Amino acid sequence: MKEKQEHPFKARIPQSVWNELEHMAEHEERSINWEIVQAIRERIARFKKERKPDGHENV
Repeated sequence: MKEKQEHPFKARIPQSVWNELEHMAEHEERSINWEIVQAIRERIARFKKERKPDGHENV
């Protein structure tokens, strides 16, 4: 069975955050979905960078 390339999900986003996302998306001429995916990707990259190879956090 082929794995899905995308995974839709629901999230509760505070109105103030949504407003900022809208502003960013309009400014960059992109969708709000794209902004959310990029923010998640950046957070994942930061998480990976902060972890040591042995699995312990950098402190």
